[in-house]
This record gives sequence, C-alpha cells and structure tokens, in this order.
Amino acid sequence: TLYIAYHFYNLFSNLYLTDLVCMVPSNYLGEAKGNWWNVSLGCCVLAVVVYAVVGIRITTSNVRGHETRLFKSLLVILATVVFGYVGTFATANILVANIKNIDFKMGILMDLIIGIPVNISLATNYLVYYATSSDYRRVFKGQIAFLTRKTSTVKVIGRASTTAGTSQV
Repeated sequence: TLYIAYHFYNLFSNLYLTDLVCMVPSNYLGEAKGNWWNVSLGCCVLAVVVYAVVGIRITTSNVRGHETRLFKSLLVILATVVFGYVGTFATANILVANIKNIDFKMGILMDLIIGIPVNISLATNYLVYYATSSDYRRVFKGQIAFLTRKTSTVKVIGRASTTAGTSQV
C-alpha cells in the first residue's frame, strides 16, 4: 500500500497541463464524454442480455460437459466486468458529488481513479480462466513454463489439449 500511495502522490503532484494523457474518455469533452459512458454502459447491459439468453438456451438444452464449463467461466468473467462497471459508476458519482470545482487536472485525475474498478475486473480474466478450467490451466502452465526453466510444447488435438515439458539446466 505504501508503494501505491507513493505512485498516487507522484501522480497528484506531477500532473501538468502539458502532460500527454492516453485515456480514451479524456479525448471527449462535454456531452461527448457523457455519451462515451452511456455507450460503455449500454455495451455492458447488452453483454448481460446476451449471456442471459445463452444461459437459458444452455440450461434448457441437453448440452453438458465442456460447453457448460466454458460458459460458466465466461459468466464469471462477465460478472466481474459488470461489477467493475458498477464500481466505476459508483466511484464517479461519489467523486463528482464531493468535488465542487473540477478543473482540467482534477478531471484527468478523476478519470484515472474512476477507471480503477473496471481495469481490476478486466485483469481478473486470467485468474478466472485459470481457476475454472483445467484446459486453460494446462495451456497457461505451458505459456509460463519459462518461469520454471522448462520449455513447453502445447499440442491441440480436436478438443483436447496436451502439454509436455522438459527441464533445462
């Protein structure tokens, strides 16, 4: 937490009007910025509707096994993204309600802080895939085998995937 606090201190104390800002919402001003957030929310709601329809189709059909596990992992990812957006909108409402004078610098800082819940929810995808699927676990272990000084080959045959590793000295 001290490390994060140090970076927030640097962010707050060293942001000037001449800094380069690489955030999509910061490119929009006024009504366009509100439209950006509305479109983001609309996409999130649409994803929930699509997953609900697919979930109903899967539960009413006789599809079981691999497809059901894959759908469940995608559903968990969708839930984290939805909660990330809820956290983002809650953070935005709290900040806007409590900060009366929002200048350019404060607007940029608010955009950075407001985006934290969504970014955290998007970063959890790897963990969700790893936790919910043995197939993903095998492939991920193969992809990060270099960390344990092993080389890895991943062979995909139809729907099954196999991973083999060898040690290097």
